Amino acid sequence: MPRTFQLSEEYFKRLKTLTLTYTVPLLLLGVPAISYFEGRARSQSQTSTFVSWLLSSAIIAFSLYVALRRQVKLWRTFQLTVDEDSVSRTQEAHAPVVIRASEIQQIREAPRRGLTVVTQHGGVALSIPETLADYSECRALLARWAPIQTVRGPLNRVLLLATAFVFMGAYVLFNRMRDPSAIVLLGVPLAGLFIFSHVRLMRSPDVDQRTKRFAWLAAVPVLQIAGRIITAIQAGR
Repeated sequence: MPRTFQLSEEYFKRLKTLTLTYTVPLLLLGVPAISYFEGRARSQSQTSTFVSWLLSSAIIAFSLYVALRRQVKLWRTFQLTVDEDSVSRTQEAHAPVVIRASEIQQIREAPRRGLTVVTQHGGVALSIPETLADYSECRALLARWAPIQTVRGPLNRVLLLATAFVFMGAYVLFNRMRDPSAIVLLGVPLAGLFIFSHVRLMRSPDVDQRTKRFAWLAAVPVLQIAGRIITAIQAGR
């Protein structure tokens, strides 16, 4: 008999906490830093820079509020169904995922994160948060098909924030560079990171279709970086 699971209220508490944990520091430190350096590059006054930071922060904060409300609404439609020979996941605005027991290569479990079902072709097919209601029961049902391997948990939040700040700083630095060799050396890994992140996002079943459509805007900075790299190569000849 099929068993259907939904997310517990703990999931939504963690969603709000994680969103604030990762975005508020970026708002308080990242946006002012970018506004400051961009203002200096354009020889803007401190007043203009402050106004720019204030407007940017207000727009981002409002967008974050709207996005969080939308995400909570979408995740309340999450349903995970386990039957005799398959596990499936349905959710509003997400493509349905169905994995047969015979397709499962392994199941990984990370502390504070939950289960990740990996198919035989090696791609991450389905994530099951530990904040799923009746998580233990779901885990036991999946363990019938493949052994559950314990893996390392997610990266420390401080490390992730530091990585985000480094990336933002590298992008600002790249746009201020004038030396052709330096532009190429920094631009190639930056473009690669943009593309890698975009591919991971597009392949994730946890990201809704609307977000994936907007994610194509990532092509704008990639094209800008590529344009500067090509110009730098031509200038260096």
